[in-house]
Amino acid sequence: MALALSLAGEAHAAVCDDGSAKAKYLTLSTADEAARTALAAAIHLGLSPFSFPQDRIAAATQPCKRRDFHARDGLYTLYGDIDGEPQRYAMRKADLTRVAYLAELPLPEPALAALRAGPKNGNYTFKNGQMIFVLAVTEGYQRNIFHFYDAIPDDQTLAIDMCAALSGNDVPIGAYNSSFGTTTFYAPAPPRGSRRMTCRIVIS
Repeated sequence: MALALSLAGEAHAAVCDDGSAKAKYLTLSTADEAARTALAAAIHLGLSPFSFPQDRIAAATQPCKRRDFHARDGLYTLYGDIDGEPQRYAMRKADLTRVAYLAELPLPEPALAALRAGPKNGNYTFKNGQMIFVLAVTEGYQRNIFHFYDAIPDDQTLAIDMCAALSGNDVPIGAYNSSFGTTTFYAPAPPRGSRRMTCRIVIS
């Protein structure tokens, strides 16, 4: 994955695992410089390097196909499993230029502490309960950031969120520049209309 990490005692589920219907949206503070610095550290660990996630997706030989959905610019397919990198992603057929994906990343405070301490044996190590997920969409070298989750959502919820992000019905909360490793945070804004009315899910 983009983040080289070691999780103590974390068990892996079977391939084509189910997301969680109880996954919660997280609101992470950007209220002051300290909060923004810590959150930027977490995003950097989760969304770097520049080649991620396209290189990992291109290398996947038998991705778990989960479902299709229609976004404003075409038909996307949601793929992924818990052993993949990234664990969930959506793309148009054979088109890696625009991808919606979930990146796993540490919570802000552990992320900042890990970066300051440096990796051990090439890895950053985090404890159970310190990892979360972020929904991002690739736009060239930029990764627009939309939602944080405490767990991988169920396919229906994630497909709707990805569709809204890809269709312009959700406003990004920030952007990560994968070329320079910098994060910009935007002022909070409400979603542009109803995601569930705009995004049509296709069961396949």
